Amino acid sequence: MESHNVTIGGNLYGIHDSAGKTKQTEDDEKVIYRFGPNERKMGLIEMNKIKESVKELEPVQVEGVNPSFYFNRAAQRLVRCLFREGGKFPERTTFES
Repeated sequence: MESHNVTIGGNLYGIHDSAGKTKQTEDDEKVIYRFGPNERKMGLIEMNKIKESVKELEPVQVEGVNPSFYFNRAAQRLVRCLFREGGKFPERTTFES
């Protein structure tokens, strides 16, 4: 899969206190987001809507931070979109710790 840089907008992100996601693509089967603490440190996450599963396509690499930290937060947000928000996946989202 080809990697694309995405501008997330503004200075909403701090290395340890917030994170965000920007949608890359969505179809009937899956949605893919870039996610991470800032626009220079991003991973790639996919939610399969049919299988109701989430997988990390590219981990976020931040020195001193376990890569699963950002993945787990992004995965929780995707699950919330699928179940609590009726499968509506926003173009961009942020979350604070």
